[in-house]
Amino acid sequence: MVLTIAGSDSGAGAGIQADVKSISANGGYAVTVITAITAQNTNGVQNVLPVPINLVEDQLCSVFKDFSINSVKIGMLPNTEIVKVVASTLNKYKPKFVVLDPVMVSSSGKILMEQDVIPVIVEDLFPYCTLVTPNLDETISIMSNVGSKYFFKKHNTLNIDDTNLIHVIKDSACEIHKLGADNVLVTGVSYDFLNNQDAVTLSKNENLIDILLSSNNFSFSRKQKILSKNTHGTGCSLSSTIATNLALGESIVDAVELSQKYVYECILSSQNLKIGTGCGPINHFFSPKSLKVFN
Repeated sequence: MVLTIAGSDSGAGAGIQADVKSISANGGYAVTVITAITAQNTNGVQNVLPVPINLVEDQLCSVFKDFSINSVKIGMLPNTEIVKVVASTLNKYKPKFVVLDPVMVSSSGKILMEQDVIPVIVEDLFPYCTLVTPNLDETISIMSNVGSKYFFKKHNTLNIDDTNLIHVIKDSACEIHKLGADNVLVTGVSYDFLNNQDAVTLSKNENLIDILLSSNNFSFSRKQKILSKNTHGTGCSLSSTIATNLALGESIVDAVELSQKYVYECILSSQNLKIGTGCGPINHFFSPKSLKVFN
């Protein structure tokens, strides 16, 4: 049983719709709490409306009182009030696994949370998190808001270039871990412009990497970037699939690896899809699994 707490995408490519598809395709049963409603299609986000706090709280109470939820994926949290009610609920019901995808800006550039939300997410939610899955931009935003004096003494600028990227990412992951998250996965980092650093060597075609910090060890997952316009919702899909694999009993390392492979195949199998006129969705159901979570 997997709960996704996220915003609704009217185009159904990302957000809670992508979560439900990912959870279902990987053998989980999805229940939902909607935090925001977006007017959205393949060309971008046109409008965002946070759900009233009392309705968010009622949704949380409804699903936790009736369902045996052992894994939670958290996505879009548009304001501090919603962050705090989610944190209070996690404290009350204590699900075994919590995967946080700190969604800040849509892929089309629309801001999806208020400016003061990041420090509250860090303080109130990170201590409950089994895994936090920021992309590079989100990682830098988190550090810009809550990085320690030690971090900024070591990296007195967050301008990223080919000499310091790997070190900034690794130090950022360590900072996020110190702030409460058990594990950290920094996703979708481009290595096109990097030479051999820190024992990470990529060939010309292997130009994306995910960096996982788990049990104080770093691991690097390499993949070739797929030239496709159908990539909408990949971050949402990855985090919700990880939450599902954790619910199914996989270790954090195996859950991440299986989920990365799944999303990669979703992108590969969607290359010829023509859904909408912009950045289209991935194919979540290229090889769906039967329901495995019974609670």
